[in-house]
Amino acid sequence: MEVLTDEDKVGCFVALTPTWNESAYYADYVLPVGHASERHDTHSYEQYDGQWIGFRQPVLRAARGQGAVFDQAVAAAELDDVNVGAFGRVYTAALAPDSVNVVPQGAPEPDEHGRRAVGVMVDGVVRRGFPTPSGRLEFWSSTLAAWGWPEHALPGYIRSHVHPAAMAPDQMVLLSTFRLPTQIHTRSANSKWLDALAHTNPVWIHPADAARLGVTGTGDLVRVTTEIGYFVAKAWITEGSVRAWSPAAITWAAGSCARTPRAGEPWAWGP
Repeated sequence: MEVLTDEDKVGCFVALTPTWNESAYYADYVLPVGHASERHDTHSYEQYDGQWIGFRQPVLRAARGQGAVFDQAVAAAELDDVNVGAFGRVYTAALAPDSVNVVPQGAPEPDEHGRRAVGVMVDGVVRRGFPTPSGRLEFWSSTLAAWGWPEHALPGYIRSHVHPAAMAPDQMVLLSTFRLPTQIHTRSANSKWLDALAHTNPVWIHPADAARLGVTGTGDLVRVTTEIGYFVAKAWITEGSVRAWSPAAITWAAGSCARTPRAGEPWAWGP
């Protein structure tokens, strides 16, 4: 960890991670990615009244080794009445081919004659490109600029509301969206074999913070108080937690609404 604090050794550190961890804390940029289990593991459909589980399919194109989508050449059948715009953006009057993806996806705006964006011209070849206005990988966000934050349209460091400078001396960060790796979001909660592996809601505490707070050992009950309430859980003292951060492996409902339960509310909303 110490080497990440030395800019002479690591000038720029980009963390591709699905979790907020000790190394990501020192990163210049954090690019979120999904867990492998999120892409390929089982999950339940608790939003339906059904007694089944599903299997999340991996990306077949990547699994078959067909290369990156953005680098693929556009088929000649998709190139009709082509118009090459700014930055090499290629528009076509041909209809889009049928897609096996049933999830609606965003698409760049058509040109002035209604042609759809089909790719980008690269060294005389029409490549698929990215679904951006220019067809290229863009770092400047037109959305942030249009919505009133032009100073953040380019990637940069922004102090969050939980930056140490914004915290009071007696405050710690409660990462309530954390969960143990045996569970993948709330959708796997109906998998009883996963619950058998991990069925408690520990609060991870760094040893230095545990000593400062008087938590003597793993398993001690700790009371976590927030601005909207509190909950009581067992402590898990581990160096896997960043100092001044306490990840809590609690449900999303309890994490976002940790407060004194009201009459008639389901048990999951209580502390």
